[in-house]
Amino acid sequence: MHGDTLSYAETFSEALAGLFDKQLVQSTKGDESVAELVTAARQAFRQYFELQGDGKFEDAAIQLRRLSNLLESLGIAAKH
Repeated sequence: MHGDTLSYAETFSEALAGLFDKQLVQSTKGDESVAELVTAARQAFRQYFELQGDGKFEDAAIQLRRLSNLLESLGIAAKH
């Protein structure tokens, strides 16, 4: 979910693509392309769940904040 938009898909990457215009894959945000931001968001998401499962809640919270920041960056890129 991003703002008022909700997306479901079989993979995290496909769900993100459902939230953001497919044309954004070619655009860039700073030094990172949208594809790189999606990859980093996927990694943060996986690490969050792994750390939660290991009981490392502080480290998991860091990954959750990282994911939030990456999704915010994707949202900014979607507006351009």
